Amino acid sequence: MKCRGTVVHIAPALMKKLEELSEMYGLSRQKTLEIILKEELNNVG
Repeated sequence: MKCRGTVVHIAPALMKKLEELSEMYGLSRQKTLEIILKEELNNVG
């Protein structure tokens, strides 16, 4: 699922949560967001 150049706007509260998760797992925000999105997409199907 490569979406090069895609811009995602998220609420400040979600951004803060994303930053906390990124720090906790030692991953970049981009990588953390990709993992979260994959999990959510798996839950939908």
